[in-house]
Amino acid sequence: MKSQIEYFAQKYKVIVMDCRGRGKSELGKDSLTYMQMTIDIVRILDYLKLDSTYVVGRSDGGILALLLAIYYPEKVKKAVAFSANITPDTSAIYPFSFQEIIDERKNADEMLLKKDTTQNWKVIQQRMRMMEFQPHISANDLHKIKCPILVMSTDRDIIREEHTFSIYKNICKANLCFLAGENHFVSKSNPELFNTIVEKFLDEPFKGEELRH
Repeated sequence: MKSQIEYFAQKYKVIVMDCRGRGKSELGKDSLTYMQMTIDIVRILDYLKLDSTYVVGRSDGGILALLLAIYYPEKVKKAVAFSANITPDTSAIYPFSFQEIIDERKNADEMLLKKDTTQNWKVIQQRMRMMEFQPHISANDLHKIKCPILVMSTDRDIIREEHTFSIYKNICKANLCFLAGENHFVSKSNPELFNTIVEKFLDEPFKGEELRH
């Protein structure tokens, strides 16, 4: 998200972290979970003495944005959840992509058994296991969200369009945006489009709730 960091840093204070098992952050001793990473983010905000913030997340980060809004509503003013899923199955993720997750996890399992050291297979295994078996966010959980949420995806994404639409419909203060002809990596491949839409949502008062009563 280099293009987002550079763009939004012109107007906002941007806080970026390597979540557990990503970048320079250690995996830790526990199994990797979305909830654990959500708590990590809350602790970062507490450490920085920030009572609330805007949250922009893509893919796994989109899931974290939803979890923050559900379980730590006081921390989130507005959130953007791009390409998030709330269940770990093919009703949410297109089968080809879900199978890739399973295959990568199985390969990591095998490499660990062989004691292969060419990659950090433990980290890869934990990442894939997390995506294979998590998250489990219900419609009732989404109903708890009270802050404005921009639910985003593309019409060429790995997340099913109907799944994204269902997330949108279950959040009372939600806007929906599908980017035409783009894919899961639009924040990198077409940052101008992605950033402009996110900026508009963050800058302007929320509109749309009045149409859904």
